[in-house]
Amino acid sequence: MILFFLPAIVMIVLYMILLCRIFRRKIPGEATISNVNAHQKAKKKMMKKICIFLVTFIVCWSPMQVAILYSKVWLSRTQDEEVRF
Repeated sequence: MILFFLPAIVMIVLYMILLCRIFRRKIPGEATISNVNAHQKAKKKMMKKICIFLVTFIVCWSPMQVAILYSKVWLSRTQDEEVRF
């Protein structure tokens, strides 16, 4: 489970820091309306890509982690109960 949650938490934290830095960053050069709109569009596109990447990672790795958790918790519990009786 550590091999799933640790990377997921680290990625989420680091990408949130990256997004905060991107959104605080000022537009280089003149701040015309077209530059501001293009910059805002680029920020939204970057945020969308990062969110898709994080969700994809979590969705792809979650089934295996749930299966591992199930086998360790539930199957070991039923095996312990069978041994007692």
